[in-house]
Amino acid sequence: EKLHQDLCEALKDFSGERAYFLDINSGKLVCISDIHQHKLKMLQKKSQKLIPLPSVNEKELLERFAAFNEEMINVPQLRTRLRKEMKKKTSMDKLKRILEKDSSGWIHGWVQDEQFFLAERIEEWITEPPLNAKDDLDYWFDDDCPVCQLMKKMEQERRQPKTSELKKAFKKAKKAGGIVGGEIMEKNSLGYIGNTQDFKMPKWMECTWRRVPCGKDDCPICGRIKKDRQRHIEKGEDFDDFENAIKDVDQNFKEALEIINKDAESKGFNIANIENIKEPPEPKKFPLYIKINQWNKKIMALEDMARLSEVFWIYTEAAADLFWYANTLMAKIYRQLCNRWHIENGGEYGDFDYQYTGRVLEECLKILKKSLRELIKGNISQKREFDLILSQLLKLEKEIINPSSRTFSSLRGK
Repeated sequence: EKLHQDLCEALKDFSGERAYFLDINSGKLVCISDIHQHKLKMLQKKSQKLIPLPSVNEKELLERFAAFNEEMINVPQLRTRLRKEMKKKTSMDKLKRILEKDSSGWIHGWVQDEQFFLAERIEEWITEPPLNAKDDLDYWFDDDCPVCQLMKKMEQERRQPKTSELKKAFKKAKKAGGIVGGEIMEKNSLGYIGNTQDFKMPKWMECTWRRVPCGKDDCPICGRIKKDRQRHIEKGEDFDDFENAIKDVDQNFKEALEIINKDAESKGFNIANIENIKEPPEPKKFPLYIKINQWNKKIMALEDMARLSEVFWIYTEAAADLFWYANTLMAKIYRQLCNRWHIENGGEYGDFDYQYTGRVLEECLKILKKSLRELIKGNISQKREFDLILSQLLKLEKEIINPSSRTFSSLRGK
């Protein structure tokens, strides 16, 4: 940890007055002042032992800071001031002093983002020639935790764990008294859900959007996936092969169309006139979607930084729920906005799906709030970022569940 911090500080030295080397035998950082030219020449002769550090110039750090200001800082006055300062070519030191004096506390966010940026450079440097370092999985997964050992196996095999593997590992960890996050399997039972008597959505539809589907053989979604997988295995084919996947999707789509046609006929719909349905606006035309997209980008940025630094919480159930349902929320919000648009433009198409999608949104919000609170409780180093993301979600919650008509008023008829 100390060496990592020393490397970060060395990378940030833009003075040009010192040269830095890593002694690969001792693992120590060597610093030589520029005035000692004879020492520098001696070190260059020992190139196999002493490896020069990569250079990071202030321009690169300023570009990173500009991106941080636009994507993360949510204090309008502070963000505007920093923009103006950067246009005036203000130094990095002065920009940091402005953040330090601001009561918002965003200096802590920048310090962390700066560390992530420097860590990326260090990782590139040590994994490329001449060092060619490789990650030691025994260092990261050096205990007998079943979940850690599963993650180690996945790293070695370069694949994602199966649901059955996760379930088994988490079950073992819980028996051993480990705290492993939220429930590994969500309750799923066959049956019906919905609030209208005219139309009820089958319970198995949840397997199209749940992170953990039911996995039952008689489920139209999970059962079909299992059958497709087994068919490819019996033929000696790769189930994950792109061409095989396309064929499966094509066949499943044809079967789905047959079911839709029969269902539509029973309800008096003429599926042949589907081309007469008006196309809803693009996602960017809906103000609510833009807000959710900006919120989701913050989660994506946090995920990218966390994966680079390999922090512990990235492997928890709460994190998996956060990343999955943040994307699901965005997709379902656009679907609901389209449903509402159809309703407000006199079409019956949107009413058919509106109530079910509303329930899906409520469930996504429930899971997201739970996962964020678990992460806030268990992750001190990034508590501020999670607090901010949760706060923004709570502000958007009412609008997501019951979008007002003015959300669509400017789009009506377009």
